[in-house]
Amino acid sequence: MQYGAILGDLVAVGGPAKANNLGKLGQKLRIYQAIADQRGVAAQAYFAEGTPQSAINLATKIPGADNVKIFPGVK
Repeated sequence: MQYGAILGDLVAVGGPAKANNLGKLGQKLRIYQAIADQRGVAAQAYFAEGTPQSAINLATKIPGADNVKIFPGVK
């Protein structure tokens, strides 16, 4: 998962492989959310189209559904 900042928000970016280890994904997203909370910014997660619903469902529980986005996959 790649991480970065856009206008102060923290952004995590991943794809279908993130569903291979949901425990690790959840851990990283929780850490990311905690850092964003400390900084007073939003934590967002962007996933490529085709990412399994299990990873997306997990992500919506951590930063919240409004902070989870799906972007077109690379063909």
